[in-house]
Amino acid sequence: MEESLMRIKQLNLDCYGCRGPLDDGEELTSVMENAAASVGATVIGKSVQAYPEYGLTAVVFLAESHILVSTYPEFKYYVVEIFMCNPGQDPASCGNYVLGYLKPDASKSTEFFHEIGASPQRSRSVLSRLAGSIEPLIRNIVGNKEQCSSCGSSDLSREFINAGPLPPICLGVFLRNAPSPSRWHYTCQDCNSDWYR
Repeated sequence: MEESLMRIKQLNLDCYGCRGPLDDGEELTSVMENAAASVGATVIGKSVQAYPEYGLTAVVFLAESHILVSTYPEFKYYVVEIFMCNPGQDPASCGNYVLGYLKPDASKSTEFFHEIGASPQRSRSVLSRLAGSIEPLIRNIVGNKEQCSSCGSSDLSREFINAGPLPPICLGVFLRNAPSPSRWHYTCQDCNSDWYR
């Protein structure tokens, strides 16, 4: 039986050297609502949480998912997260609208797809394909040094395994040196030995 999947596109924007207002939640949510309208999304709610020292997180809830912006005025930095489950709506266009308000000196965008309704096995295979697509770049940088400890062969297959949740994040502070729950599963194509790294 084939699984029914819903793919939600997530766009993350890291915005550096922002010149737009960094502490005006009302103006920011207005811009986010206009950005949503610009791609045909339906706003169903909004919320702003200001933090005691500085910064805020603003969320505009959409019938199609959400737009979230967290500000870090002390670094002139914003992070923008846009989820849209309607394939006819373009998160990048929505993001460009928000960028026009934030006025960053530089920005970096990262796009993800979340497969809702996928089995864990299917999700792992999607992660493996994603990780495999960057593998040639990594090999060019660091070289392929992996070899089978049993037979010495470098003819290996590998699969990316996501073994658990990401390390906790609290108010934008990442816990350093937290153990990574993700790892690679290697299989030697010559002798069928397998191991994790």
